[in-house]
Order: sequence, then structure tokens, then C-alpha cells
Amino acid sequence: MPLTLVKAWTGAQQRLKAAFIDSPAIDARLLLEAATGATRADILTDPYRELTDDQINTLEEFLARRENACRWRGFSAARDSGSCCSTSPNMC
Repeated sequence: MPLTLVKAWTGAQQRLKAAFIDSPAIDARLLLEAATGATRADILTDPYRELTDDQINTLEEFLARRENACRWRGFSAARDSGSCCSTSPNMC
């Protein structure tokens, strides 16, 4: 089944939430936009646009980096408290 913008955004939000990222919806949207070249308007008006294999791979790389950002920066105490890194364009 093809991965669409809306499915990718939803899946990314779930992964980031599980990684205790403070703002999983915003971070997921920003990473999806960066990986696909889509805009916020594209996600809302063309949610069933299919991602290419390259876009999926790029999004996967971005998500993996974001999930590990807290660990890389030594935020284990924040992770234990249920909160992690805040949203930042330079998060990775």
C-alpha cells in the first residue's frame, strides 16, 4: 500500500510521541515537509499524494535522527520525566 502524506504524517507523529518528543505533531510536519518538499497546505489539500521511495527514505533518516536527538544531547533525565527536546529547526 502506498505511503501518502497523511499516513506519513500520522506515522511520524506516533513515532515521535513514543520517543517523548515535546511537540510530535509539529516536528512530524516539519520533517515531512523537509523530506518531501511539501508545504503545510499540500498536506491539508492533497493528503493522499504518494511519497516516492527517495522521500520515504529521507523521512526515515530524519525521524531516526530526531528520535535519537535527546540521547545524543544527554537528555536521559528529561526522557525519564516524560519530556524531551523542544521543537527547533536545528534539532539534529
